[in-house]
Amino acid sequence: MYRYIYLLLLIALGGGTASAQQSFSAPGGFTVRVGDSLQFGLPAPAKSYIYVFDRLSQEQEELPSRFKEALPFSRAKVEGYKLFASDSTSAKLDTFLVLRHPRFPDDTLFLDLSWAVSSGEVLVSDPTHTPLFPEAKELTPDLYVPALLRAGFLAPGEIAKELYLNFVSTIREDTLASDSPEYLQFVARATAELQRKTEAFDLGQVYYMSKDVTCSGYSAKRGGYPVEDLFLGGFSGTPPRHPGTLFPANVQVKGDVPFVAVPAGRARRYEQRSSSVGSDIHLLSGRVYFVILPASKPPRPEAAHLLPTIKIRCRGLDLYEFAHCEYYHLGSGHAIIPL
Repeated sequence: MYRYIYLLLLIALGGGTASAQQSFSAPGGFTVRVGDSLQFGLPAPAKSYIYVFDRLSQEQEELPSRFKEALPFSRAKVEGYKLFASDSTSAKLDTFLVLRHPRFPDDTLFLDLSWAVSSGEVLVSDPTHTPLFPEAKELTPDLYVPALLRAGFLAPGEIAKELYLNFVSTIREDTLASDSPEYLQFVARATAELQRKTEAFDLGQVYYMSKDVTCSGYSAKRGGYPVEDLFLGGFSGTPPRHPGTLFPANVQVKGDVPFVAVPAGRARRYEQRSSSVGSDIHLLSGRVYFVILPASKPPRPEAAHLLPTIKIRCRGLDLYEFAHCEYYHLGSGHAIIPL
């Protein structure tokens, strides 16, 4: 009877603070205790934190930008927890950790631990790792047209300049009027940049692009995840540093990565965090490594809105849990090149 009255009071008051519970668990076997510090990851959607709050409310409120800019990879101390009914239609009380960040000693932060861990907003292990090709360089959108030119898949001229301007404008999110002095200055700078980047582009370098990767269920016998049609549907990726950039690439690929070795314990923790234990399909993110092959014949004329096809030889794949960032490395696989 008294317990029931206590719960009703908690709901009426918008939650309550307690100190009896000393440890808190999240999927994947992660446990944190009062007095420990948590390390933040990157915002789940690469824009704003979803499961970190500066106030508890039944309305969705975005975390102020001053927190967003300070939180990535910083730490905050767990001071306790608070019970709060986040759903106005339910009497269920959710548990939110109470955090104190050294950059904001006068502010209280609240954290939904399970969802924050599952989305990568809180780190449960060191995200650093050694990539399959440490020397590889990302083929960012601003380097794609220089690569086409350098490898001989696109001829220098107005079409190449127009393609380059489209890519760079997308990265910059430009809204300049085409007849404005600012736009003319931008065009002049971009033209010079294109020439400089084309001359400096190294065809002997190993490059990589980020790409969504679909794997089938974990193979205990082989110790990893089979990769399902790595290059099916073309090769379009989203650069982690430019999450809003559409980066389609018309690519002819030699080679494939059919399998990625992943230790069983690491796979189990990933599947627990992602609620995909025993699933036949796993939607993951990959860093695909490749070298660019030189064109075997002169480029054909292209329209400004079309992308020429570029030929690459796949070298390998690093597999990650999250698409919005490259941490929680699962494993690596080398490419198989057909004879």
